[in-house]
Formats: sequence, structure tokens, C-alpha cells
Amino acid sequence: MEKTKKQMRISNIELLRFFSILLVVLHHVAIHTNWINGNSDAFLAFKFLMILGGKVGVDLFVIISGYLLINSGAKVSSLSRTIAETAVFSIVMYLFVIIFNINGNAFSFSYLIKRIFPVAFNDYWFVTAYVLMYLFLPLILPTLKSMSRDTYRYTLIIGFVVVFIWPLIWLKNGMNFSYPVFFVYLFTLGGGIKKFDIKIKPSIGIGLATLFSVLGVIATFLIRNGLSLPHNRIIFKILDFFGWTTGWRENIFIWFDASPLPLLIAFCLFTSIMSLPYFYNNMINYFGKHVFGAYLFQSAPLFSPWIYQTFIDLNRVHGTILRVGTAIAVAIVLTFIGIILHTVLAPVAKKYSQLLSRFLTYKINKEV
Repeated sequence: MEKTKKQMRISNIELLRFFSILLVVLHHVAIHTNWINGNSDAFLAFKFLMILGGKVGVDLFVIISGYLLINSGAKVSSLSRTIAETAVFSIVMYLFVIIFNINGNAFSFSYLIKRIFPVAFNDYWFVTAYVLMYLFLPLILPTLKSMSRDTYRYTLIIGFVVVFIWPLIWLKNGMNFSYPVFFVYLFTLGGGIKKFDIKIKPSIGIGLATLFSVLGVIATFLIRNGLSLPHNRIIFKILDFFGWTTGWRENIFIWFDASPLPLLIAFCLFTSIMSLPYFYNNMINYFGKHVFGAYLFQSAPLFSPWIYQTFIDLNRVHGTILRVGTAIAVAIVLTFIGIILHTVLAPVAKKYSQLLSRFLTYKINKEV
């Protein structure tokens, strides 16, 4: 019997999920390539957009989780699947590096142990932060479900100030930034969008997302120019007061996770696409189901620096349009390679996930 539309994945969400990972891969192309020459202002503008896009992709991915889980709740099977898929990719990519002697890396048993437990050793920062957030969902979800619209709105406003604005303007004074807390906020936002059916007219939402993206590029250029001024100039002193003259520097609005711009862009894109009539497409749903493999594949330790800096090395490509076009093409190719690998490795990851799920369920029931 064919699945009813209610049972099928909503392709609006799967399209956003695919797009979010594609943005992350394009971000990695931008930040891992050694752009030694050809850095014209036109190219830098596109590079800044690619960097910003990766942070938008991260925000989108977690917002999607909040949107989907606010009503269904956290599941041990979902947590187990995420951990298992990450471990399988980590091991496979490490063996690939060793077999093909990439960058002269020799086999190390102790290093293999770390690759077997990549979440515990933070090999994939995103997955580690996501799993930590997920562990607290049994406590978080009942609270979110019980909130009134006003309480939910106040929570998001206060959270926005604490998670985004405060770290951004108090960076120099040691304001810490926590990825799990950051993800909890994104999750809460996604849940609120679902719970209160928040939508934005697509033309307005996409227009705002474009505007925020342009503002991010302009702000980056302005800060970049401000940092080149003598240290006694008022503009430099203002930047130094906020702590933007060291560390993140000109990338503070497009790369720093606490920047509100990626959040605003992700919110506008998500609510715009979800405002469109729901549709169902098997191919898009397939891509969305397996696209997480693209992140795991090209982000693998030891492998990631090699593929971007040695194997691909887009610095060899000249001309802004050609560079940007090639970067997008590379991101698309890597994304689909990841999808294929995820499909191939799915049976192994499924077996591991089932074993882990049974173990975790047993331990939870035993404690209860």
C-alpha cells in the first residue's frame, strides 16, 4: 500500500534540509581553500556570502529539528541513528585516509579508537553539540509545549539577547559561547514556528533574507576597512572595545555563530518555504533523507583538509565568475557523493543504530 501524504516526508522540509547541507559544504569550500591570489573585492564579496551561507545552513538544520520534534518528541532511535551514522562515516573515512596514504598519515590504533567514538571526541562539532542538545529534549520539550504564546515569545526575545547579542558585543570581555545552548535556542525557535504556525509571505521572506545577506557582506567590508585604520582612530577603538580587532575580526557577522544575521536569514527562508503549499516529491525526499552524509563525508578529520587544499585546490582557478561557479559546482558534486555514500553505508549504520538503540533503551528502562 502506498504511503498517504500524511505519512510521507513533506518535501518543503526535505528541500530545506538539502539546501542547508549544501550551504554548509559550500561554506567549507570557502574556508578550507587557501585563497592566496586573485582576491578581488568582487570575489571577496562572493566568498563572504559563501561563509555566511554555511552558518545559515547550520541554523536551518536545527530549526528544522525543532519544527519536527515539538509535537512528536525525542526518540532514542533518532539519537542512536545520528550517533551510528557519524561513527560509521568516521571509521570509513579514516580507513580511506590510511589505505590511500593521504598526507602521509600512518595507521594508529589509538586514533582509530577516537574515530569509533567521534561524538565523544568532538570530531564533528556539529554532531556533538546536536547530541548534547538532544539529550536534554525530554526536559525541554514538555516545557515548550506548556508555554503560552506570550511566554514563548518572551523566552525567544530574552534568549536572543543572551545567546546572540550579548556574546557579540561583549566578546572582548570573555563572554563564553556554548553550542548546545545555541542549538537549544534554534530548536526552540523551530518549535515556536510550528506551534504557533508562524509564516511569512515568500516574496517578503526571501527579500528580507537577501537584504540581510547583503548587509552581512557590507558590514564585513566596513569592519575590514576599519581594522586597517591606525589604532588611534575612533573607528578602530570602537571595534577594539567590542573585541572585534582580534579573533573573528571582519568575519564577526558572517562566521561567528552568535551573529544574528545567519539566524534572521534562516528564519526568513524557513518560514517562507513553509508558507508555500506542501508538496511531496520522492526524489527530493530521498535527497533530504541522505544528505546528512554529505556533511559527514567531507568534514571527516584528516580527509577534509586534503580534499579541499590538495585534491581540489580552487586557488588554481582564476577569475571571479569562474571561481564562484566552480566552487558551487564542487559543493554540489561533494554533496551528491555524500548522498551516495550515505545510501551505501545505510545498512551498516542501521545495524549499529539498532544495537545502540536497544542498549540505550535497556539502560533507560533499568534506571526508571
